[in-house]
Amino acid sequence: MTDVPEVIRIEGVTKRFGAVTAVDDVTLAIREGEFFGLLGPSGCGKTTLLRMLAGFEQPDAGRLLLDGRDLAGVKPYRRPVNMMFQSYALFPHMTVERNVAYGLRMEGVRKREALARAHEALELVQLQGLAKRRPAQLSGGQKQRVALARALVKRPRVLLLDEPLSALDRQIRSEMQLELKRIQHTVGVTFVVVTHDQEEAITMADRIAVLDRGRVVQLGDPETLYEAPASPFVARFLGESNLFSGTLEFRGDEAFLVDREARWRVDAQAAARSGIAPGRKALAVVRPERMAMVRDPGPGAPTNLVSGIVAEIVYLGAARKVVVDLPDGSSLQVRLESRADASFAPGEAVVVGWAPEDAALVADEDDGAAPQ
Repeated sequence: MTDVPEVIRIEGVTKRFGAVTAVDDVTLAIREGEFFGLLGPSGCGKTTLLRMLAGFEQPDAGRLLLDGRDLAGVKPYRRPVNMMFQSYALFPHMTVERNVAYGLRMEGVRKREALARAHEALELVQLQGLAKRRPAQLSGGQKQRVALARALVKRPRVLLLDEPLSALDRQIRSEMQLELKRIQHTVGVTFVVVTHDQEEAITMADRIAVLDRGRVVQLGDPETLYEAPASPFVARFLGESNLFSGTLEFRGDEAFLVDREARWRVDAQAAARSGIAPGRKALAVVRPERMAMVRDPGPGAPTNLVSGIVAEIVYLGAARKVVVDLPDGSSLQVRLESRADASFAPGEAVVVGWAPEDAALVADEDDGAAPQ
């Protein structure tokens, strides 16, 4: 995928609103035919970045390029991009087919051709049988599909989607995540989606830029972001995590995080690759599904062990989430997949453990020093 040409290049873009810096020196590239995600909490700058690509906001510094062309001064309606908003903004007095064809008609496309293209777009989103209905006769998911068809009918170079599924209930939202992915692969248009929902981003996007306070803090494919987060922020934001802190020490071929009386063994090769200098504070990030939980550790138990009390068990269908309280007042989360593990009960004393190779190592943001 690395040899696929770029469609969008963002170079050192900054955007301020008064004293607030919404986007802070962002640089990244989006590839041809890619489903690209901008992920982060509210106020991180992701929607502002999308609006600048659409032409609704102008950067205070830096450049936005589409196919190598600088977009500075190019009006929104002259950019080969289309934007799909959170609110579908369908015309209530128009039929579905006329809603989809509206943008083409405004561009001077003849009615017969506009309606023919509208029906092609409706077929793509599997709504060809609802062309004569009005928006009031549609479900939320169907309205979302009509809005998508209207955005695609103009055959944009890039489709920008701002929280496109936020108005849908959970089940329909899950279905539409896969549907959007299917449609994107079918049409081959570059999609750029803004979301604060990590599950949504992981499901749909080929690559994701995680933003925090206007900056890109990590860029990569979903698996890399989940398995190898670059910071505690990414680890916490992209899924649930257990964090074990300490000062990084190397002893021969082994590496450890040492914190008062606790000593956690970490993967020495991973520690060397992390760029964290010996003597600096670091965090081992362990996902709940990588934690093991037993009553009495025996042969074959994980290297790193801690005792605790089961505080809560949450049934998740195919799995159970177990919250274990530790003596220091903190807690761990363990995800148990097996039906055999259903015998654990709240109030029970257990031992939780993890293997060094099952942890990602990141610099502690409270250390005051960046990785070397």
